[in-house]
Formats: sequence, structure tokens, C-alpha cells
Amino acid sequence: MVETFMLPSTGIGFAPAIILVVIAGGAALHYFFPRQGLPKLNKGSAVGIVLALLVGGGLAATFLNPSAPTIAVGPGQVSISAQVIGTMSFQATDMKQACTQTVGSGLLASMFKQSGTNYGNYNVGTYSLDNGATAYVVSDNPSNVVVELDSGLYLVLGPPSSNFTGFVSYFSENVLPVTSCS
Repeated sequence: MVETFMLPSTGIGFAPAIILVVIAGGAALHYFFPRQGLPKLNKGSAVGIVLALLVGGGLAATFLNPSAPTIAVGPGQVSISAQVIGTMSFQATDMKQACTQTVGSGLLASMFKQSGTNYGNYNVGTYSLDNGATAYVVSDNPSNVVVELDSGLYLVLGPPSSNFTGFVSYFSENVLPVTSCS
């Protein structure tokens, strides 16, 4: 059975939509309540601007809002999926070891983002680790399961704190035993 652990969506895609809606509201206010000294918009221009900005805001919210990143753990494999890195699956036979590590220590002492997004504990994308290796990171937690792959790449997996203990247990039972990183 596959167990899916979901990180929250960043919601970044709604920012452009909100900006466009505010601009549309400003254009509507200018049309209905013109201020002295500013040229009055004619009705067609005002309606066109408002509609274009509202439609643009809706499209921005639809196409720019990233879906929530997920970590799926099943018998002998783990899959990660995030808009910034795509979907990837890894077999237990391709993994050397898995251990828990906290951001700021060991391999996670300093992570440098190559591509993706990060704020606070939320890190999703491709990162360089302290040892110079590349890691695919899907984490919303300072505590993570760090998986070393035979290829030299790493996975850094950290579902939200409320799911972390269950995640470690499920990963240990179904993919690879998780130890404490030294």
C-alpha cells in the first residue's frame, strides 16, 4: 500500500491574481469616482481594463498556483512530486542508507538552492548539500529523512512535523530502515 505525505501548497500563484484584482478595482473606482485633475476614462475603456485585469487575475491564479508537493512511500520505493522538480521515483535497491537529520547539522549544515523555493522550514527543489552533493529536497520540517542514493545524489524528505514520526516509521517498514545520522 502506498502512503502519501503532502506538504502545503505555497499559494504563491495567488499573489499576481490579487495584484491584478486590486488594479482592476482601482480602474473601476477611477471610472465611477473620478478625482479632479485626472482624466476621466470613458465607459468602454474602464470596462475593458477591469475585465482584462479580472480575466488576467483568474488565469494567473489558475496557471501559476503550484500544486502541493508530495512524498509517496510504497513497498520498496519512494516517489517525490513537486512542480519545481517534477515527479521522480526511487527504488530501495538504489539506496545506500537513510537517516534522520536536522537542518543546520551534518549534511544539512548549509543547503544552497540550485532551483526551487524556500522560506522558513519550507524547502522544495534541487539543492547543494554541505558535502557538495546534489539533493532533491521536499521538506516542510527542520527534521528530515536524508537518503543517500547509489548514484551519489541525496533525497531530503521532511513532511510537516505532525506527520514526521509516522513518516519515519512507514519509510523504515516499507523502504529502508531509518537510523540517526552520525
